[in-house]
Amino acid sequence: MNETILTDDQIATLAAAAEAIIPGDDFDEGVAPLGPGHVIATRVRYQPQVADLYVKGLRGIADSVGIMFGPGRRFADLSLVERARVLEAMRRGVAPGAGWREVSSRGFYLALRADVCFVYTTDPEVCRRIGFPGESTARGGYPDYAQPQSPG
Repeated sequence: MNETILTDDQIATLAAAAEAIIPGDDFDEGVAPLGPGHVIATRVRYQPQVADLYVKGLRGIADSVGIMFGPGRRFADLSLVERARVLEAMRRGVAPGAGWREVSSRGFYLALRADVCFVYTTDPEVCRRIGFPGESTARGGYPDYAQPQSPG
């Protein structure tokens, strides 16, 4: 099995993108303290079916940053507002750069956002804060779904 090992710069890009997708606020610190760059990099390393998408998507992000903010700029060094601009262009499917010829910027954005949300919502402390009771399998199923539903 061939493993895809992401570079430190690629992991920093993933972490910065994750922080822009779920930033900290007055409620909590967002996804950043959960190490989303490393979590996603581990997924890329051991799940070859997503490695190609991430390698190409990260190349696309680098291309977009160079076009939108100047050559030599790194996504991880952009402000949250600037990162959000790149992510919004990706979400809309209009991110500039040759890197997006091999993979859809929108498709990559959606995959990245899903992975970032996974990292965030599987943290036990986050689940406690947002009131999520945990996996239904750990509780034998949620009681309200195990009972007949009343009309109206």
